[in-house]
Amino acid sequence: MPLPPLAVSLHHDILTDATGVTKGYIEEEKARIRNKLEQRERQYYQNRNPRNLEGKTVIIFDDGIATGNTVLVTVALVHHQKAKKNIAAVPGGIPIGNPQTKG
Repeated sequence: MPLPPLAVSLHHDILTDATGVTKGYIEEEKARIRNKLEQRERQYYQNRNPRNLEGKTVIIFDDGIATGNTVLVTVALVHHQKAKKNIAAVPGGIPIGNPQTKG
């Protein structure tokens, strides 16, 4: 079953269109993705802690925006960590996609 436009982080997710996909399937996919993210986080950080973003300016670079979901979930993650400022840097994008990212 094809997955609808979905972006998942350890604490947030964005789903833009779930037409024809069951809620159970989406929940299974989110759990699978989060499990993989947790494994990668443990592997990457090992005995270190992630950097504290509180009060800092964070630049989020995405070289392949289509729906904008990945950027939105990343902004939510950074906002949750109380960054002072979020800057989304994009070298180019397509004029269609998620209406929440247009402005």
